[in-house]
Amino acid sequence: MNCNYGNRSCPKNLKTKSIKKFTSCPRLAEIETIRFSQLLHYVNFEIVFESLLWQYPDQKENKEGYEKVFNYLLTLKPKPHKIGDLYISVKKYEEDGETGLDVTGVDIRYPEDKRPSYAIEFMPWVDWISMFIDKKTLENIPVHLLVAACLYEMTWFGFEERDIQNTKDKMISSVQKSMEDLKEKK
Repeated sequence: MNCNYGNRSCPKNLKTKSIKKFTSCPRLAEIETIRFSQLLHYVNFEIVFESLLWQYPDQKENKEGYEKVFNYLLTLKPKPHKIGDLYISVKKYEEDGETGLDVTGVDIRYPEDKRPSYAIEFMPWVDWISMFIDKKTLENIPVHLLVAACLYEMTWFGFEERDIQNTKDKMISSVQKSMEDLKEKK
């Protein structure tokens, strides 16, 4: 029997009979650690995209881009992460009457209330799929919404890794030029 989340097998062969849309699999919370790549194999893209639209309704015209990235991520093999203590964290936030999801990398070497968080949207996609998901995230964010939020974050600067890298390079170059200009003014 397949999980109602889609036609893929549950991680570690966990199965469940009835799951409502946008709710987390109750048995997923039993898992101590799971890589983002494992979650991708656990979910159905159509439900992930529906979850993404629920959070970001203006992204409807980008379905093809998200699906292309989703399918590409499924082909990547996780690697031992060079920042092994950096986990993906997704937290709900409320700001100016709007609610949303904040996706960051958190350093689990620190106590939970003192963990530094980092922007991870420029990370190579193989690093994304190699990262583990923070336990609190697994407990508090529905799995399809979690994957949708990560897809949105990782494609913030484009649906091709080279476009993202180009944006990153331009930003770094701009900062370096600004720093040089400041030094010249002194």
